[in-house]
Amino acid sequence: MADNNSSNKRQRRKLVIYSGADEIIKLSTPRSRKIGKTLKFARAEMSRYPIATHCVITDLSNKEWELSSRASLLQRLKIWLKAD
Repeated sequence: MADNNSSNKRQRRKLVIYSGADEIIKLSTPRSRKIGKTLKFARAEMSRYPIATHCVITDLSNKEWELSSRASLLQRLKIWLKAD
């Protein structure tokens, strides 16, 4: 059980920002950061790179979500409601 608890403490959401098929940068956020704040962080990071086309967010259950650089409010709400 101790191993399971220590791995949960290190679990993080992963962000990968792409320009087309090319990876620009890999980032991660702590588990304690809510998904809404993670989405805001992802959009802020994409705005720093004008060539960024989309971002792939891997949530705590290892499900991948694609966020376009021009994502609508509905797309962001869908991720916010369904992601861990």
